[in-house]
Amino acid sequence: MPESRTLVAGHASGIALVLDAPLSFWGGLDPETGELIDTHHPQRGALLADRILVMPSGRGSSSSSYVLAEAIRAGRAPAAIVLGEPDGIVALGAIVAGELYGTTIPVVVLNTEAYGAIVDGSEVDVDASDDDATVRPARYDRGLLLGGAKRDAMLELWEVQRYGSDTEILVTIVVLAIAAVFAVIYVYLPR
Repeated sequence: MPESRTLVAGHASGIALVLDAPLSFWGGLDPETGELIDTHHPQRGALLADRILVMPSGRGSSSSSYVLAEAIRAGRAPAAIVLGEPDGIVALGAIVAGELYGTTIPVVVLNTEAYGAIVDGSEVDVDASDDDATVRPARYDRGLLLGGAKRDAMLELWEVQRYGSDTEILVTIVVLAIAAVFAVIYVYLPR
């Protein structure tokens, strides 16, 4: 199977929200707020609006197309939908929104390996043409490379290397490094 397949063409960028279970938009998405409202879904309460929604598949009801189209109209839909398996009902909702409201979102299907490589909370770009679809991490996702205080200290060091060793920047790096040491000590020392 190819790495990806376009169901609805378009381009979007955003933060990935990887769902643990399939979702029916009918009774599962509030189209006015973009909130996941399915009481039985493990990620109930998550905000889908403007996120790159990554889910194994849709779940049921043909009315899901209507709910997705209305969320797109209201500007509260995901920025794009990435599926683990094809779902005509989800694609239909995006297509109908394009026809009725002149706006749509990309919907793509990935193979198992590519689908599993998307990390929840990572920045993702979706480029879906009629012929091909590409889903990849955003140009530079600092959050995936380093965590917390270490990331901030590394970025400060990079700025010094790029812009020269200004005394003010150097003092900031030292303060951040000391703060990072204290943060590590506080987190890892037994109380």
